[in-house]
Amino acid sequence: MKFAVVVVTFNRKVMLGECLQALLRQTRVPDHIYLVDNASSDGTPQYLRDAGLMDHPKISYQRLEKNTGGAGGFHAGLKTAFEAGNDWIWIMDDDAEPLPDALEKLLPYTEYPQVVGIASLKKDLNGADLVDVKPVVGVAAPPQFPYQRLQFSSFVGVAFSHAAMTKIGLPRAEFFLHHDDTEYCLRLLATGDIAYAPESVVIHKEARGADRFKKRFGRQFRVFPTDRYCMGYFGRRNGMWMDIHTGLRRPGRRSLAVHLVQTGKHLLRATLIDREDLWVRYTICVRSFLDALRGHFDNDLPFRLRARLSKATR
Repeated sequence: MKFAVVVVTFNRKVMLGECLQALLRQTRVPDHIYLVDNASSDGTPQYLRDAGLMDHPKISYQRLEKNTGGAGGFHAGLKTAFEAGNDWIWIMDDDAEPLPDALEKLLPYTEYPQVVGIASLKKDLNGADLVDVKPVVGVAAPPQFPYQRLQFSSFVGVAFSHAAMTKIGLPRAEFFLHHDDTEYCLRLLATGDIAYAPESVVIHKEARGADRFKKRFGRQFRVFPTDRYCMGYFGRRNGMWMDIHTGLRRPGRRSLAVHLVQTGKHLLRATLIDREDLWVRYTICVRSFLDALRGHFDNDLPFRLRARLSKATR
């Protein structure tokens, strides 16, 4: 059985090196590692050369012409690994570091014919479990299949079978960021089970910005800085697109009225709670709804808005 890994990187060369070294130290070494570089500008290629990883026989390096987000990177990497005929493909970001036996612990689940996806347990740097999986609720797995079934796993430490990918294709590159993992897992469930493998542990070192709060109407509200708020366009647009056009995520929310009301709430919150850079926040709210409605994936919009904001504040 050929078990490959896809890693997507963007401007995190040191963590990428740690990820690759952890993969090469696995007790069951991957048959191959497909590395996709989303047009990094931090000297990633030279860093890999200096570390002896660029020409490593187990690693194939693919540099994309522009940053296509996690969705585009995983689309490209999975396409290459799938076409190479690998039986299973384990995927992760560059800030993931699997424990030495993480891949080996996935292998028993491949023996169940109805398992088409396997999700590792993710922990943060302090050893706390990260909640980025969603169990199937209300329907127990038959006793002859002793594993917990999932509805969803993030794209950090989840493996897909070649057989299932033959049926459902690749992740949606046009999503850029956010919900590409949700949408793909929901398609995957139509072909079989996603099994949870908590004994396979991956450390996710993602650094999140500190939360910021504002006091309004006697309460504390979390408020995102405007540059981070811009990136919320992807999650809102992709989530609404899924609901409106596919019904995969929440079949009861295909109504345009539901999302129109939700957009109105976001606009009201921006006006009454956030109260900063309102033209940017209004644009994100309205465009995410309209673009979801018409299936328009303007992935440069958040970056254009951030550039305009930066220019306006000089």
